[in-house]
Amino acid sequence: MFPVRRSERLRRRQPPPDLTATFDGAPESEEPEAQARRRRIYGKLLRSGMTERRLGRELAEIKRNPLAGCKVDMLNSNLFEWIAALEGPQGTPYEGGLFHMHVTFPRDYPFTPPNLRFLTKIYHCNVHADQICVEKWSPVLTVGKLLVSVLTLFVSPNLQDPLNPAIAKLYMEHRAEHDSIVRDWTNRFAMPEDIKPIL
Repeated sequence: MFPVRRSERLRRRQPPPDLTATFDGAPESEEPEAQARRRRIYGKLLRSGMTERRLGRELAEIKRNPLAGCKVDMLNSNLFEWIAALEGPQGTPYEGGLFHMHVTFPRDYPFTPPNLRFLTKIYHCNVHADQICVEKWSPVLTVGKLLVSVLTLFVSPNLQDPLNPAIAKLYMEHRAEHDSIVRDWTNRFAMPEDIKPIL
């Protein structure tokens, strides 16, 4: 799981002016050898353009083979910021809704996961303060797989590790009431005709 603090998110979004400042925000407990290793990896990524190539390939693949129920594009032609529009899956209380998500990538992606943030208000036990908690990240994963896992959470929420335990409890103990609230939020905040198109 990887909800990211706002301070960390802001630090990631601003590329450092030089490599010596790259990991000033690393955890204080991190050993000097680990910091030096991170600097070497980060510097190599910046010089080689590997992150940009990887993101370009992933975006091209999603456009070539669109994900069912999901549209993705860059935000303001910035390869490190994407917008995703997720359709509420049929047969769920999210059906009919269109949920926009902001995806930002750190400069050492894919070694550090992207940050996912909902722009559309959503009632879900795995979402809190617009952050969503999905599967554990690995560099072999892609953004496409990550978005598919988000769509899967619409159908089968992760009740074992919720970001909002109160919603998870309501889901388990009073499912009808939970679904009624979801439908109400979807109608109020996620109806396509009420949302200014982003993509």
